[in-house]
Parts: sequence; C-alpha cells; structure tokens
Amino acid sequence: MRRVGSRGAGSHGSRMVQTSGTNEITAHDRRLVGVVVTVHMTGQQRRARADAQIRGHQLAALEHFEKVLAGSPEHDTALFGKAVALQLLWKFDEAAAVYGHLLAKNPQAEECLVNMVTIGMARKDDEMVRQYSEKLLEVRPSSQTALEGLATPPVAPSAAAT
Repeated sequence: MRRVGSRGAGSHGSRMVQTSGTNEITAHDRRLVGVVVTVHMTGQQRRARADAQIRGHQLAALEHFEKVLAGSPEHDTALFGKAVALQLLWKFDEAAAVYGHLLAKNPQAEECLVNMVTIGMARKDDEMVRQYSEKLLEVRPSSQTALEGLATPPVAPSAAAT
C-alpha cells in the first residue's frame, strides 16, 4: 500500500512516498535534486562539465570519420571532418597535416585556409598565420579571419630564447 507522507517542518516541501515502511524519492524529487546540484555548481565546474561533453562529442565524431576513411581514404568531407575534430581536440599538428593534405588537392579550399590561420594563431606561429592569411586573401579578399591574422602583432621572442 502506498501513501504520501506529510510535509513536516524541515521537509522543504519534498514529497516522500512510503511503501511497506521504506522511504522512496519520487521522480519529481530526483529532477529537483538535479536542478539544485546544477545550480550549486560553480562556473568553473559547469565549464568543465560542458568541456567534457564537447570533448566526448568530438571523440565520437573523430571515430566516425576514421571509420568512413577506412573504407574511402580520400573522402574529402570525412577528411575535413576529421581535421575539424582534431583541431577542436587541440591536436593541432595532426589537424594541420590533414588540412595540408586537403590544400594540396585544392589550394582554394577556403575553410581549410581559415582553419590553418586559426591553428597558427592558437600556436602563436606568426609565419603560419602570415602564410595562410595571404593565401586566404587571394581566395577571399575580404576574409575577416585573414585580416585579423595579419593585424595581430607578432609574438615577441621570449627572454629565454635570447
């Protein structure tokens, strides 16, 4: 037999259901607990949780593109998807290699050029940024990414390098 317990002092309105003398938490209460836990997470904790979810999606995408490429190694869309997934996972060397392969096949591939500029900026590789920004401007003279890449001041050599 199932009956709803009373809302006593300190229960904060939660609904407890007693069945055969044991307390059970309802599905509604579980949802409330999830909301409370999420609300009490710090911004850093929420960001870490989101990053983990995104990373999981990128790893799954990378796995998918690898399967497609196993059957068709020159599939341009799968190669591009693999490069983007690698880039989002901060595997810049691997991503740049795939973009380079695609650019060897099609030097006018605007998305690859944009992403190479972005990788150069993330690496603080001024030469890479300049090289791919200039190529990108040949394809699209008003490219915001290329203009930003060329406008970014060069990284000063560190004191350790001198």
